[in-house]
Amino acid sequence: MAFQLVNVQSLELAIQAVNDSYQAFHVVRYLNGWMMAGWVLLAIGAYRSGTMGLIRSIALGSMFFLPLGTLKGTRFESTFILLGLCIALIPLGIKVLR
Repeated sequence: MAFQLVNVQSLELAIQAVNDSYQAFHVVRYLNGWMMAGWVLLAIGAYRSGTMGLIRSIALGSMFFLPLGTLKGTRFESTFILLGLCIALIPLGIKVLR
């Protein structure tokens, strides 16, 4: 939307619209901390139940460090955090399929 606003209106109006949208109320914003803590809880549960080993559980829990938001998943370190999710879940998916 912001890119289209630049084409239709101006850069200044697009910047203002994006800035204003970050201040808008959304109920999920107040649950972000709990969602991040949920990754750690899921990792602990996966380890304690024996579903995943220690390394894969730590890789799953690394999702705690992935920033939430519209463009935050595009940061450099996000690639490595998402790689941790792949390390945790791909072997589990293969095991389930077999």
